[in-house]
Amino acid sequence: MSSPTWTDNANARREVVPVKKILTLAVAVAVALLVSACVPMFDQNPSLTAVDDEFGTEITWSSATPPSADPPADPPYITDYRIDVDGVQVAMVPGYINNCWLKGLEPSTTYTIEVTAYDSNGKWSGQLTGDYAALGTLTVDHTTPGYVPEAPELICEPPGVG
Repeated sequence: MSSPTWTDNANARREVVPVKKILTLAVAVAVALLVSACVPMFDQNPSLTAVDDEFGTEITWSSATPPSADPPADPPYITDYRIDVDGVQVAMVPGYINNCWLKGLEPSTTYTIEVTAYDSNGKWSGQLTGDYAALGTLTVDHTTPGYVPEAPELICEPPGVG
């Protein structure tokens, strides 16, 4: 039994493409389509940044995309973003906001900050695993400067609140 082949007519050469490689690619595409149709996710180049200023540590993140609608007449939308610091939830901010100021952090300390998206169907982007986990939860490690504004507790305050 011969392996499947394809011909590149421009260069008139033949290359063998293993069946396993074709099946692996087909499964990866199918999983990506299924996953994107089920839960919210961040785009292929998501970002989460943390910058210190006089108000605290401002974090800014990419918008998430809700899953495909079925039926299309009632499309889901991003309702909230969950902010975690070192694995502890510190805030849920409305889905139309893509930044907030962390207050109550300790000076000269490294924190792991995570952002997860939630949609109107109760799905959350943190449900993505394996190769797609990076599209589900945005993560950044950030070290605070020697001085940070004081706060009575660790919070993430959206713009216009304080």
